[in-house]
Amino acid sequence: ILGTGAIPISAFFANIRAYLIERAASLSDHESASLLSALLLGERHLLSSQLQLDFKRLGITHILALSGQHLTILSIAIQKLLSIFRVNKKPRLIVTSIFIIIYISLTGFSVSVLRAGIMVMIYSALFLLCQTSDSLTSLAISVAAILFASPYAVYDAALWLSALATFGIVATTELMEKKRDMNLVQKFLHYIVMSLFVTFVATSGTLAITAYLFGATSLLAAPATLIFSIICELVIYVGSFMLIFGNIIVPFGKILAPICHLVYYLAGIIAEPDIVYIQIDYPLIKALIVIYTIAFLEFLIIKIKRKKQAAVALAFLFIAVLTTATTVNLISSNDDLILYTNDGDSDAVIVQNDSKTTFISAGTYSKSKAYDD
Repeated sequence: ILGTGAIPISAFFANIRAYLIERAASLSDHESASLLSALLLGERHLLSSQLQLDFKRLGITHILALSGQHLTILSIAIQKLLSIFRVNKKPRLIVTSIFIIIYISLTGFSVSVLRAGIMVMIYSALFLLCQTSDSLTSLAISVAAILFASPYAVYDAALWLSALATFGIVATTELMEKKRDMNLVQKFLHYIVMSLFVTFVATSGTLAITAYLFGATSLLAAPATLIFSIICELVIYVGSFMLIFGNIIVPFGKILAPICHLVYYLAGIIAEPDIVYIQIDYPLIKALIVIYTIAFLEFLIIKIKRKKQAAVALAFLFIAVLTTATTVNLISSNDDLILYTNDGDSDAVIVQNDSKTTFISAGTYSKSKAYDD
């Protein structure tokens, strides 16, 4: 409807996006501006190939990719800000929906952001009009709307990865109920456990697609997602304040820089060991993944009396799949490895030979050599 720049409103949002990128570069250093532009606007081509490789090996490229997670972070911030000024829930939902429409336009109608935006707006409409809400219905309608507007989106892996991960989380929300009367330590532990559980569910929902499309996965995806989600959320908040207020009242640029540098440093350290990134493109591992995926879908669809016990059993089966994959990789660790990947923006190849790992991006024609033992 809006086109790619020929229509004034599309060009208007493109100019705003370009202005925000330039403003981020003028208020902070290159690494901080690149990371903020990727997280806030989806401009991943500004990131170094090294950081993209580190995140890929950790299995957390979804944090860099513009998705519903980023939209949720910003929407929650707006909701909390409005609640401070004692704005009622209905006006908050209306303001949030308007922001979502603007943000979707600003980010160039990313499939995952569009899916999340439509889902939140349908969820809000159900509450405003019917005083009820249904996350699964909202998810189904949002995916159907995207496919109706663009039928070829059915071939977009990003749409299915996003939708399946969300479906798994929504379908297991009853297992994530927060207990009352918890002290600060208990709340923190509950947050850690629930965050790992959400990552486990999201990974389970997309494991089959990951196995057959990418042929590899990370052993540290769950803890890495927890760690870097928190840090990158700080980047989004601090960076947003920096873009709005600049460095006049508070030097947000100096606050943002060490947080962004921490992301680069931790990613390089944690992703370095070869065992972090393992192949799952073996017949035995694929068969186990199919069995696990069937069990996981049955867990979501079929009503089970002892849901928590079944979730524990699934967790052990998931660990068994990763353990088998790790064992197979250790046995064949001397084999050469060539993996083709596509992150939605560009093609890339990861080549491993003689304890050397190289990441080659076909989109930017750049090569980053890392982990040379």
